[in-house]
Amino acid sequence: MKLLNSFFQRYVIILLVSIVLLSSMVLVNSQNPQEVCPSKCKLDIAFALDVSGSMSGQPLDDLKEATTTFINMTCPDCQWSIGLVAFNDTAINLTYLGSPSNGVLYPVCTEENKTTLRNIIYTLNAGGWTNIGDAIYNATAMILNSDRPDANNILIIVTDGSPNRPLNVPDPEEYAREAADYAKSLGIVIVGIYVGDATEDGDEFLLSISSSPQHFINASIQSNINMSDAFLILFNRLCELSEVKVGGEVEISTIDSSNNLIYMITGYIAVISIVSVLIIKKNK
Repeated sequence: MKLLNSFFQRYVIILLVSIVLLSSMVLVNSQNPQEVCPSKCKLDIAFALDVSGSMSGQPLDDLKEATTTFINMTCPDCQWSIGLVAFNDTAINLTYLGSPSNGVLYPVCTEENKTTLRNIIYTLNAGGWTNIGDAIYNATAMILNSDRPDANNILIIVTDGSPNRPLNVPDPEEYAREAADYAKSLGIVIVGIYVGDATEDGDEFLLSISSSPQHFINASIQSNINMSDAFLILFNRLCELSEVKVGGEVEISTIDSSNNLIYMITGYIAVISIVSVLIIKKNK
């Protein structure tokens, strides 16, 4: 009996240590960039970045760091093109040709192009209100200006609030919803990253206009995911998230990284349990 008790104590310790190690490995794998070049897919990406007053200070600094890190991780093989739209009271094309009214995507082909995008992001300042609707329309036009019919189109919205501008529409939220529906009808996938207060309704709105629940990342101040982690998770899944069928129906796995972690741990426990039972029978 003492032998069995001693065995079970060792078994429990080994099991707990194994679960912790496995959980850490899976979590690190889900958040670290998979630095594999060339790119696994061809993408036209437009970022719509919230620079309203509530994003001033640390939130804006975090946004700059996360976005520039995302750009740094891209492969310089011209497979991905990136455009930037900033929004507060209005929406402004940060990447353009000739004039800001002609928004375009910049191909990520060289380190020089990456530097240009990073320098644009570093100049961002926060102030004003939240005009998500015009940001979506601008980003959509930017993607449509791209002459790459074989590329998947994806629009990434990063915000900490709900639409409350422009003032010349009856309902800014409905206006933004119509803009999102228009973009999705053109085969553009919308990913939402919420970075605000989860006690407000901004996360619910952003989730509602994202292409699916799997296309929404909650990086609210109450969550355990910070902005940089959210961008890393997004980077690793972007090729999968960008896939759509004819008509705009999203075609991705419905199992997210948290479920994968649960399934892997469960399977690991099952294997250890079976082995332990066999050892116990052998020692009887």
